[in-house]
Formats: sequence, C-alpha cells, structure tokens
Amino acid sequence: MSDRFRVIVWDLPGLGKSSKPKNNDHSIEKYARDLEAVIAIAGDKPVILLGHSMGGMINLTFCRLFPEQLGSRVAGLILVDTTYTNPVKTCIFSNLVRKLQKPLLEPVLYLTIVLWPVFWLMTWLSYFNGSLYITVELSGFTSTETRGQLSFAGLLSALGSPGVLARGTLGMFNFDETETLATINVPVLVMCGASDIATKPVASDRMKAELPYSERVTLKPGGHMALMEQNQQFAEALSTFSAGCS
Repeated sequence: MSDRFRVIVWDLPGLGKSSKPKNNDHSIEKYARDLEAVIAIAGDKPVILLGHSMGGMINLTFCRLFPEQLGSRVAGLILVDTTYTNPVKTCIFSNLVRKLQKPLLEPVLYLTIVLWPVFWLMTWLSYFNGSLYITVELSGFTSTETRGQLSFAGLLSALGSPGVLARGTLGMFNFDETETLATINVPVLVMCGASDIATKPVASDRMKAELPYSERVTLKPGGHMALMEQNQQFAEALSTFSAGCS
C-alpha cells in the first residue's frame, strides 16, 4: 500500500518498540486515546483506520470517544477479523468460554501478570521446541499459509510480553461497542476469514448489518490471520476500498 498511501503502523503500549503505560492501564479506551494521539501527530490529511482483532475493537472505541473525528480526519474504517463486544461472546465454543471467564480465565490471566517471566520462559521453550507453531496454526490459519507466514506469526507470539498480553485480554473482557455501530457515519470495510475461530464470521455479519455505510468481504480459505494467509485477496480489497475513500 505504501506506493499509493502513507502508511503508519504503531505498536500498542508494552509491545514492539512502545513502552509500557506507567499506570498499567491496558484498557481498550486507553489504547483508543493513544490512537487519537497518533492521528494528531500524523499531519492534517484524512486517514483510514485499519484494525485487526484487538485493533478493530480499538477503532470502534475511538469512534465513540472521538465522534467529531469521523468525516473530518477519519475518512473510513477497515475492521479485520474483529468483533463489537467481549470476544468470548463471539469466539468458538462461546457458551463454554463465557462460563469459564470468571472462575478460570480471569484468575489465570492475573496469575500470568504476576508470574510473567515464568510464562515468557515457557513461551520461548515452546517456540524453540516447535509446539508454539501448532497453537498458532490451529488458532490463526487454515493450512494454506506459507512456512514463512507461520514462522513470522510464531515469532510475533513469542515476542509479546505475557504480562502485557494478559492485561490486554482483561481489557477486552470489558469491551462492548454494540451501541456505537449505528453512530459511525463513514464508510466501513468489514473483513473476516471464513474459518476464523477467534472472532467468528457471525461477528462481522452483525457489524455489517448495523453499520450504516459498510461492505463485507470474506477471505477464504482463511482463519484469524487471513490478512496474512490470503494476503493477495486482502490487499486487493484494501486497495479498492481505500481508493474509494480518498
């Protein structure tokens, strides 16, 4: 896309090259305010916000917190393999996962925050012995990815601090922008892998139905990492939509 557009990619706090928040606030609202700060220093040209997974949730929260930006600074949204509510409600086996959220998932996440060095060591051990790739394959791909794509996704999984990822997941448990969908008055492209188990396609169907100006694209075969696995389909849809917005 960089041959036609200026592309800005930012790391969430505590990941990549971004430092951790000093107050340990990893809420989706905090991330949305950080996104607003990135937009503020990016110049005065219109922007198109693209968010994958949690990134899409951040975009929706941004729309609620900064509605005045829509149509002025923000020309369009691209929501990829994401959801509009607590992701445990739109993932595979959602009924079971919802029942396990309070008694099991949340305690494990808080334990991860405290013992993050131990969990990070375990992650790197699984990376070097190859078992991490099995998890990444099952959760993100549909077996049509290249070896390089799987290796890249596995490395990204290993590089993320378990403590930061755990805090971010707890933040997603409090996420719900269902009422925001109808208020978004700019064009929105909703994309989802046909076999995504992390955010099932029904979440994208719901967003498409409630967003006033939206279109839907299904990437197949593809899972939660369909933007990588079907990168040509993804790039073509992205290019067409972005050209229309500009």
